[in-house]
Order: sequence, then structure tokens, then C-alpha cells
Amino acid sequence: MMIKYVCNNPDCNNNISKYYKTAKDIVGFLDCGQCGTGKLERTIGAPSAKSTQFIDDGNQARKVEVMNAVVEREQQRMKDKEE
Repeated sequence: MMIKYVCNNPDCNNNISKYYKTAKDIVGFLDCGQCGTGKLERTIGAPSAKSTQFIDDGNQARKVEVMNAVVEREQQRMKDKEE
């Protein structure tokens, strides 16, 4: 699950997304590494949903349903790979 956090210090604009494997690992607050005084608060996101994507293998295009969580996890994997 991808959870988004925003710093509660009004002078800080730090926000991060963190991936958790299980719901029991999710925490409501993290220390803000940018300002050092605020806390990163968990934000409420949109419910997990499916999106429809089109895949074209060169022979025939077709619709495929993909869970948004899978797309977010892949984006995080690619971001981690670049760093």
C-alpha cells in the first residue's frame, strides 16, 4: 500500500509517499527530516480502485483491468531504482 504523508509544520512543504507491505505496518506519524520540528501526518487518499488500460501487442489491442496499487508499487520500484 502506498501511503502519503504531509508535514504539519505550516512553514514546511515536505511531503512523501511510503510503501508498506501490510496494513499493520502503517504508522500515522513520521518525523519530518526536512524541517526537523514538524511531524509528517498520514493523509487520507482515494480508495483503491481498478483502472482500465489498453495493451497492444501488435496483433490486437485489448482492455486489461489493473489495480491502482500495482501501478503505484511499480512507480515506487522505478523511483527507487533511479536513486
